[in-house]
Amino acid sequence: MAALSKAATGNDADAIQNEIKNIDKETQEFAARRMDRDLCPDGAVLEAKEGEIILDVALRNGIDIEHACDKSCACTTCHCIVREGFDSLTESTEDEDDMLDKAWGLEPESRLGCQIRMGDEDLVVEIPRYTLNHAREH
Repeated sequence: MAALSKAATGNDADAIQNEIKNIDKETQEFAARRMDRDLCPDGAVLEAKEGEIILDVALRNGIDIEHACDKSCACTTCHCIVREGFDSLTESTEDEDDMLDKAWGLEPESRLGCQIRMGDEDLVVEIPRYTLNHAREH
């Protein structure tokens, strides 16, 4: 815990990430608040066509969501939480579910942004402030 406190007093995101791998959710949330990266702090309303991939919509509109696996459903860096409209989406695949099991801050409405295709309802999507990028960390 002392190492986390020391890391959280600075602005070194990598040091924070290294310290929060095996700690409880409350402490993880504290550390996430210390991350300097706010992708869309004020929210945004974006237009998307039915069938369009949410990650592509975000990237096209300047919201730089990480996508380490180049949108191939092989990482969790584009983890999103669908706060409204979840039931309008197609079901996640077994591959997506397997990847989501590794995501930080997993919730019942979690999906990978590279796998969410816009349905016929508006969505409210939250981008978690913290993600695990195993390719960058090793």
